[in-house]
Order: sequence, then structure tokens, then C-alpha cells
Amino acid sequence: MRCALVLLLALGSSVVNAAEILSVDRLVEDPALSGPSPRQLKVSPDGQRVSFLRGKDDNQSVSDLWEYHVPSRQTRLLVDSASLGGGAEQLSDEEMARRERQRIAGTSGIVEYQWSADGQQLLFPVSGSLFVYHVGAKPEQAVKQLTRAEDGFATDPRFSPKARYVSFIRDRALMAVKVEDGSEIELSPRPMAASATGWPNTWRKKKWTASPATGGRPTTAPWPTRGWTRRRWRSRNASRSTLIAPR
Repeated sequence: MRCALVLLLALGSSVVNAAEILSVDRLVEDPALSGPSPRQLKVSPDGQRVSFLRGKDDNQSVSDLWEYHVPSRQTRLLVDSASLGGGAEQLSDEEMARRERQRIAGTSGIVEYQWSADGQQLLFPVSGSLFVYHVGAKPEQAVKQLTRAEDGFATDPRFSPKARYVSFIRDRALMAVKVEDGSEIELSPRPMAASATGWPNTWRKKKWTASPATGGRPTTAPWPTRGWTRRRWRSRNASRSTLIAPR
């Protein structure tokens, strides 16, 4: 009887200790007690697969790409983000701001993805680089890298209608990459870098002077800056020509 009483007291103390550890705050904090849950569930265009993101068992903030195959009723891992360098990330300011707007700040690995229109490819970024996953390919040949983060952080990737190209933003310029060979195309010029005054650096370097060849437009004389009046500029450059400054 004494041994049974001691055992009951020990079990009771362990239950009390467990109750103290499992507080109300712990019930609502991350990581979830139920384990990693699927996010961003998407059905493939052919309806054969349901893809989703799920955090790792040991670190739920790092997500991998999974699928549920409807005909076979099997769930399997498609892409392990750790194999692509999706652990500790060095995010650009634009990407951090974008994740804040999408309320996915604090997550890493594969945080977004999309299907191609034909349902044969999956596009996803990892740490600023772009990758595609070819459905039905051999595991060692399924993932293909399109861009490198060392060349510039790629954001907002999109498949073309026939999935032969992927468009994205790099350094505020619109780019495209060919899925077949990885060749890149610059679709829009990159913006000029601004000086400390907020104006493009190339504007500060130009010299202007009036010339008959340009119809009286300035070419090399200093352009009048703020605080200069047209009259003062004309008096200083009277030997060159007369300028009507733009308004």
C-alpha cells in the first residue's frame, strides 16, 4: 500500500509539473503543438496533384515543397529547401518589405511557388535564386536552377503563358529568363542611380551651351540650377547665346 501511495504521489507531481510547463502562452505560441501544418494549398491544372508548403519537423519556420498525389493517395516531399541553400537567408530590402506586406516575415526556405499552365512545372524562389521543378522527371534531374542570387535578388517571378520563359524583377528592372537554357533578357532598362541630392548622377555631370546645330538648345555650358534666374544666366553666358530655360 505504501509503495502504491508513493507511486501515485510521483505521478501526480509529474502531471502538475507538465501542467506548469504547458502554459496558456505556450498553447498559442510558435511552433504549433500539433506540428507543421500545410500552407498555400494549390491544385495542379490537370487535377492530379495537390501541392503545398510545410515546415520542417525540427524548424517549422523553414518550409519545403510537398505534394499529395490524388490517384495514388500518397504524400511525398518534392523539394527540400535545405538542399538548395534555404536555411539562413540574406534577404534584400525589397524582399524583406515584400514579405512584411504578405505577412510571411520570419519564414525561410520555399515561401511561395506557382504552377505552369500545362501543369508540368513548378516555379519557386529560394534565397533570391529561381528554380523550376519538372513534374515526372527523375528526382536527381527534377530541379533546375534558372538564376543566381549573386547576380541580383530575383523577386515576383511569373511563368509565361507557354512556360518557356520566366519573368522577374531584379534591381527594379524587368527581366526574363529562358527555362530551356537559362539565358536572360533585359526587358526594361535599369533605373539610373540617384545622387545625394536625389537627382540622377548623369544629370549633374552634363555641361550645356547654346549651339546653332541644336536649334539654340544648350550643349556644354553649365545648366542654370535652382536660385539662378534666366537673366543672371544670360548675362554670364551672353557670349555664347541666349537661353530660354524650360519651365
